[in-house]
Amino acid sequence: MKKITLLLILMTISYGYSQNTIDFETGTTGAAWTWTTFIPEVNAFTDVIANPVAGGINNTANVAIITGDATGEVWGGLGIESGHPAGTPVVSPADMAPITFSTSNAYVKMMVYQVGFAAPVRLKFAGVTNASAGEVEVNNTVFDQWVELEFNMSSYIGLEQMDQIIILPSYAPRGSAHTIYVDNISFSALPPPPTPSDAPEAPTEDAITDNVISVYSEAAGYTQIPNDGFNDFGASTLTLETIAGNEVLKYANLDFTGLVFYNNQIDASATNTLHLDVWQPDNKIFRVKLVDYGPGPGPITEHEIVFTNPNAAEWVAYDIPLTDFPGVNTANIAQLILSKVPAGGDLYVDNIYFYDKFIPPALTSFSYDFESDLSGFDLGSNPGDVGPGTTLNQVVNPYSGVTNPDTSANINTSSNVAELVGINDASYTHPEVIIPEKLDLSAGDKGFSIMVRGPRSVPVKFKIEGGAAQDFDQTYTDVGNWQKLTYDFSSNTSSNNNKVVVFFDIEQAASGTASDDIFQFDNIEFGTLASLGTNNIEFETFKVFPNPTQNVWNVNTNKQVLNSIQIFDILGKQVLTLNPNASNVVIDATKLSNGIYFAKINTDKGSSILKLIKK
Repeated sequence: MKKITLLLILMTISYGYSQNTIDFETGTTGAAWTWTTFIPEVNAFTDVIANPVAGGINNTANVAIITGDATGEVWGGLGIESGHPAGTPVVSPADMAPITFSTSNAYVKMMVYQVGFAAPVRLKFAGVTNASAGEVEVNNTVFDQWVELEFNMSSYIGLEQMDQIIILPSYAPRGSAHTIYVDNISFSALPPPPTPSDAPEAPTEDAITDNVISVYSEAAGYTQIPNDGFNDFGASTLTLETIAGNEVLKYANLDFTGLVFYNNQIDASATNTLHLDVWQPDNKIFRVKLVDYGPGPGPITEHEIVFTNPNAAEWVAYDIPLTDFPGVNTANIAQLILSKVPAGGDLYVDNIYFYDKFIPPALTSFSYDFESDLSGFDLGSNPGDVGPGTTLNQVVNPYSGVTNPDTSANINTSSNVAELVGINDASYTHPEVIIPEKLDLSAGDKGFSIMVRGPRSVPVKFKIEGGAAQDFDQTYTDVGNWQKLTYDFSSNTSSNNNKVVVFFDIEQAASGTASDDIFQFDNIEFGTLASLGTNNIEFETFKVFPNPTQNVWNVNTNKQVLNSIQIFDILGKQVLTLNPNASNVVIDATKLSNGIYFAKINTDKGSSILKLIKK
């Protein structure tokens, strides 16, 4: 790391530090240390100066000042660190006498004054061999006044002695130069961890109707099954605690524990969900593992579910589908293992039971017509899904009623439709809808259709997500008119997808004309292909050759009479029209430029789009 070294005060270095407050006063800790700033590119600077903003909670004489130029880096590139033998510059002995963190000193407070801005502040320590437990961040929302921030450094407990302090007083991008004052860094005992003051919500599952197998719960009507211990291994201590009149399990200082059923294996094969209520004072990773022993001795299969960043200091109800434990034989469950990462801290648990959760049957058909509202459709929420001008709204159908100028074969007379503005404002701009019941494509005969209207020809990608994701492309070519696009998903036999996504001209740049990036869509339908009507005649009824071609395309069919064929270029401009009234036709491509074209083929049974290539 590139650094600038600044010797603050030329005097004998004090290293008799013993967890005293770092107050930057003359002759006391901090003032005579060899501080180092980060990253010369931001012209970082630090010094010990007379307190220029004395008042409020801080009237001490001296403070540390840290300044840095503007930067777009998220982490700000601004910080100071004290000297120690394992650092740069090498200071021996260390500015800060080695300290071993424990519960009696791991609560660190620091006064900060951010001039004209408020940003997160981070604190870090490094050990005698440069080991560290990393930075701890506190979000500051106060500017132009002294504020005391509190840092829980309990993650350093049990590590080697620390002899360096690192302060990052502005952990954010800066549009202008920042100035920060720091003072009065103190060490005190950790406050006692919070404990639950309320009980979890009582279970609502019926013991009989929902086939409840209760491992631990006081719910009315539940009968607890036999067990062989609720804390069979691990270093935690198990006690029964009464909270708001409700008895719960408390695992103190949990690393991992096992609720075991060696001689009374759980047969949960008639259920589909594991429920448990959990309260923990922190948001450490929480893990749940099921182990089945099968019909014989010894572990057979196991699987663990990991919950990252769970809510802290509140009851969290987990309803885990047993299908999330692949490979586990739920007829022979012998262990339920709970653990926290990193280890340590308490865990309260209640209402542990298996049950047969009612799951609404997956849909075999649906229709969205946008007559009353957007029917749950919304813009995507991931990076790259929405641009600065992207909107999704319900609008009046410009082509409806008896005055509809749309002369296509699939006139849309709906009163209201959905409109997506800015289809290329971002790479993956799209509307989407969540379908809680999920989609049942298991019959192998399903598809989707959508009506589209826009100012130019674009590919329209229709995608299903959430399970066995799949997508297909069709091209909108009937510029200015409503066109029905049908997508054949019969190759997908899944029943676990729960999202529909539609992309218009995916990953392409904006057209440059705002009005050319506004598209409307309507009447999204899911069902059997036979029920969706036609814009697509099944492609196997056509033979197109050669494709690509240099001269002509031959289109043959033995099943349909080709009433008319319209040829469009990639921009949606019609370049050729034929009226063969026959089952075979030759399309002359000699006068067309090389590129991609789309043929809209109209028959008595509907229309279909074919992609043609001229080389």
